[in-house]
Amino acid sequence: MKLLKERRQKTDELCEFLDTSCTYLCAKQSIEHKCCRKLRKATVLWLNLSGAFPPTPYVQTFGMLLATNSLSQLCRLHVRSIQDEDMLLFMNGICDQQVLLPSLTVLDFAGGNIALAGAAALAAVLQRGALSSSQDLILSYNNIADDGLKALAAPLRKHPNISENSTSLAQNGIGDEGIAALLAPEEGVLAKLSVLILRENVITDVGCTMMD
Repeated sequence: MKLLKERRQKTDELCEFLDTSCTYLCAKQSIEHKCCRKLRKATVLWLNLSGAFPPTPYVQTFGMLLATNSLSQLCRLHVRSIQDEDMLLFMNGICDQQVLLPSLTVLDFAGGNIALAGAAALAAVLQRGALSSSQDLILSYNNIADDGLKALAAPLRKHPNISENSTSLAQNGIGDEGIAALLAPEEGVLAKLSVLILRENVITDVGCTMMD
């Protein structure tokens, strides 16, 4: 009885913690149904998948919240340590459920292991217009590389807001081929982009010349 009471108290404390505009969740926390209801009020959400073995159930739980439009007020989404296969699952869930996230302005997947599959899945979501309100896209410290950027290039150029605001692709193993795809002449250069972060990649003088 004492253990049950303590567990209930901890759950209530976590729910109270979630009942704020800024919510932090890590993979070691139990996301119970009552907590999911509290998430509906979140405008800023940090989801840390570090330490989840595997992280897939947490991605599925988050996908459930998206599917029921429980996060319609969400303005900033920060996801840490997401793997490529879970990024694929995450983005496919958005496409399958036709989630729009109308208030989302910041999409941050820095510090994960997103590669070609995850980048292509994100590209499909952007192409569909599901994240049309997004302004800042942060994909730093992943493994997107040239092939991943090639998949993302056209949707990024055509996105109504990201193409005019901020995109971070730092430390992704991106080289000249990726830059060439992003700045393809026939599609037009991202002339209105306020900030494009490409530090710690493998771009040579050839790629730098393309950005002049």
